[in-house]
Amino acid sequence: MDRIRLLEHKGKKIFYIDYSNLSADMLTSLMEEVIKQITSQPKKSELSLANFENTRFNADTISKFKAMEDKTFDYMKGSAVIGIKGLQKIAYDAVMRVSKNMAPLFSSDKEALDWLVERD
Repeated sequence: MDRIRLLEHKGKKIFYIDYSNLSADMLTSLMEEVIKQITSQPKKSELSLANFENTRFNADTISKFKAMEDKTFDYMKGSAVIGIKGLQKIAYDAVMRVSKNMAPLFSSDKEALDWLVERD
């Protein structure tokens, strides 16, 4: 399954990043690919939706997400997140506390996609 793909919603291009069901170890290589793909685009041009359903975090991956956010920040117009539940919210909140790019949490992909296209 392709974990990074481009979606079109209401005529807007959105990076969909599927982190779902990944262990903390598996996240690192996906994050590296996300950085490569997003930073190959023009600055302030990208919208992204990340799915974290059943993803497992640890202190190292939280740190790596912060580093990824630092590298991609200048390329982003907006980001949204789905799939965060229960204890995952603690990791999400930790990243958001130190994040320059606030990515709101949504309960459905449709809700998140609609919010993203309004940011453009």
